[in-house]
Amino acid sequence: KNGAPMFKVDPFWPKPLPNRWGMQQVTGISVEAANDHIWFINRNQAAEGDEVGGGGNPPRILCCQPGPEVIDLDPEGNVVHAWGSKDTIPGWPTALQTVIPDSKGFVWVSGTAAQDSIMKFTKEGKLVWDFGHRPPKEGFKEDNQNTEQLVSKGRFNLDEAAQEIYIINQKRVLVYDMNTGAYKRGWGGHGMPLSEIGRAHV
Repeated sequence: KNGAPMFKVDPFWPKPLPNRWGMQQVTGISVEAANDHIWFINRNQAAEGDEVGGGGNPPRILCCQPGPEVIDLDPEGNVVHAWGSKDTIPGWPTALQTVIPDSKGFVWVSGTAAQDSIMKFTKEGKLVWDFGHRPPKEGFKEDNQNTEQLVSKGRFNLDEAAQEIYIINQKRVLVYDMNTGAYKRGWGGHGMPLSEIGRAHV
């Protein structure tokens, strides 16, 4: 009775998603500290046709159809906010990876594809800020000294006290200003300076 906590699956949580939305690849999940809401990525762009064929005209199947790619659930499992798709938001990530609600009421979303970036939204899905740092679409070869153009920005975290974004990218950790996107510092394994990291793309 005084051992490790015991966890039990609740098969009825969350409640079924509305509008016959399908739940696809959940690549990111985060808890909003202020209210215990669960924000998760619903990567529907990876869905097979037979998984979301219910959205056609006529529908191929009874269920389901693609749903929004960012969904917010309250502790009871109800959908509170749901938004996001490549058809509705310019620059929307095609390989969604991370979602983070911050303490100021904003939601940060990122992807790992070359032209994906970190994007900051209101809870209602209005774009507030785009981190950018996208590479050219053609002829770009990434190296570990370049801090202005990054191929993968999908794995990140926020340090709100310092107003910084931490990004894991190739063989390094990079830190940027959370408001301007300006590069601040970075390092490789065991604190290695960026200038000493091999230039090979790995």
